[in-house]
Amino acid sequence: MTRESADETLERRLESLQFAAGSSVRVRILRTLADGDRTSDDLKRRLDVPRTTLRRNLVELTDRHWIDHDAAADAYGLTPAGELVLSGVEDAIEPVGAATDVGAFLRDLPVSPPVAPSALAAAEITVATEADPFRPVSRVREHLDGTGRVRGFVPVINPVYVSAVADLQSDAVPFEFVTDAAAIETLRDTHRDAFDLLLASPTADLYVADSVPEYGIALLDEHVFVGGYDGTMRPNSILRADRGEHRSIVEWATDAFDRVRARATPLD
Repeated sequence: MTRESADETLERRLESLQFAAGSSVRVRILRTLADGDRTSDDLKRRLDVPRTTLRRNLVELTDRHWIDHDAAADAYGLTPAGELVLSGVEDAIEPVGAATDVGAFLRDLPVSPPVAPSALAAAEITVATEADPFRPVSRVREHLDGTGRVRGFVPVINPVYVSAVADLQSDAVPFEFVTDAAAIETLRDTHRDAFDLLLASPTADLYVADSVPEYGIALLDEHVFVGGYDGTMRPNSILRADRGEHRSIVEWATDAFDRVRARATPLD
């Protein structure tokens, strides 16, 4: 008998992984059976999938001996092999998902942060979707409420951020903001009330730089945000780093802000 080569072993194992993780229905079946045996009717009720889809996946999982079937009781249970498969899939989902988010974030960033990929993966990354294109902006907005100080820079003006900053001034929250002349002009022309409020506020300091990096930084009391933009300069991804947990990201973002702030001048 010919011994299986390393490449053949890899191909076979990858096929099994692809099969296991290639369907959310299969993963959900394994997860449900990890809590105990279930009848097909119970699985149908819990998973809320078409009966034909459920039946097909149950047959395929049984054929691989990842689950077994008691025909008399119409009950399905997880086999020891199925437990191993579920454990492996669960272990892969989180890091692969994190890597996907890191890739999307770095794609939107015009610089390469001097931060280990594992540090980026440990932070929270929010990426815009077709269903919710404003997810990154909304995430920052949530954390602006209740903060005691905000410093940052952005390359373009976003209406949601403008509204949030105006609310901060109502609470007299210290605010230090850097952008370029074009963004200031946009703020003045399209958000005149907010612009006048910021100019008149004793706790708001606006600065103008000749140029601002094509990404955003927001330094809050407990969190640091780094925002990436798509090709049309719309916010597309946001990374949130906690000051107590993600030191390398916080240090890099703070240094980036300090360098932009150092070459900016106060808005007259």
